[in-house]
Amino acid sequence: MAGFVGSALKLEWRMGGGTIDLDVDYRTFSYTPSVTILDETAGAATNREKIVSFKDGAAAAGGVIQAGSMYQYGTALTEGNIGTLCWQPQGTGAGTYHGTAAFISMGLVVNSVYDGVTEWTCSWEQSGARTEGTN
Repeated sequence: MAGFVGSALKLEWRMGGGTIDLDVDYRTFSYTPSVTILDETAGAATNREKIVSFKDGAAAAGGVIQAGSMYQYGTALTEGNIGTLCWQPQGTGAGTYHGTAAFISMGLVVNSVYDGVTEWTCSWEQSGARTEGTN
């Protein structure tokens, strides 16, 4: 099986104010699915018994902010903004994976370094089901 490089990523944040391409100068992206586990142990049980409850997820991304784009990033990634994150780790070619889910932005974090480039990071909390498919 052939591998692929991270630079192929296509990443979009779609919200009421429009769509912002977050893959332009990105450095990292991660999506972490999770589930809530409930303990249903009762009575004379001698071992824990657990069941799966709710599915959940979180995403995080970061990159370099180019001159003139701070307002666009700041507006789109404001904490509390609700939108849809669409990620395509292998790019947009036919037959490649894409994931989509509703998310809530936890806010734009900006790291300005005296003798380096200004970087941004943002995290999102999933708010609904994830859909998966191929292009």
